[in-house]
Amino acid sequence: SPKQKGLLVNRIAPTSAVANLLEVGDVLLSFDKEPIANDGTVVYRKHERVAFSWLVAQKFYGEPAEFTVLRDGKMLELQLEKLNPQVALVPVHLFNSKHQVPSYLIVAGLVFTTLTVPFLRSEFGEEWECEAPVEIVHRIIHQRAEEKSEELVVLTQVLAHDLTVGYEELENMLLLTVNGVVVKNLRQVRGLVDSCQPEEFLRFTLHNNLILVLRAEDARTATPEALEKHGIPSATSPDLDDVEAEAAEAGDFKAEAVSA
Repeated sequence: SPKQKGLLVNRIAPTSAVANLLEVGDVLLSFDKEPIANDGTVVYRKHERVAFSWLVAQKFYGEPAEFTVLRDGKMLELQLEKLNPQVALVPVHLFNSKHQVPSYLIVAGLVFTTLTVPFLRSEFGEEWECEAPVEIVHRIIHQRAEEKSEELVVLTQVLAHDLTVGYEELENMLLLTVNGVVVKNLRQVRGLVDSCQPEEFLRFTLHNNLILVLRAEDARTATPEALEKHGIPSATSPDLDDVEAEAAEAGDFKAEAVSA
């Protein structure tokens, strides 16, 4: 109808609560019975309007929500059982993590960690959006987690060791693949490293088309040597040895957020 107004859904976050409810191409007509205008606003007070996201912000996680959408020319009333937070590709804090400490993995002298806002602040300060490498900031702004366990992994520094001579200047670079396998999280990286046969090579692809190559057997020998030299008690953070957390990562998680 010419009088119908609403907002076109052109993208849906893969881990949002509505990932299995709304579809790209839907026209969102109302949220909780409040009509949405073509500019994405709803009535707030007399002669005042606000973005419909304000309505969403008034809800608590776990509460239900109602959507009226226009799909393929048909008006549908859709019910969402409960709102859940979208999975953050780059967590803003560590409070919700079981161990509440940064994750890390050391291979020979290569130190890998997961990208979090606390890490970015510690490395680049409060102005990290301007100071961090462009490739990292671009991923944070434009990439969304496809599943609950997805993380961005970075090579944060290289510890001094004979095996890593020449690599010392590398720091804060995104790890893209290990032996050709696209990196999804730090636990997966550990598994790929551990499964590499002694006679094989470990190939770490970083952004800017850089590739680090180490013989697997040499890397395994160098790791405890690097740990001892630098006084580090373990090659992995406690969470990587958490069997329960590993099992939990096997399931999919659907959360919040629709980009319209």
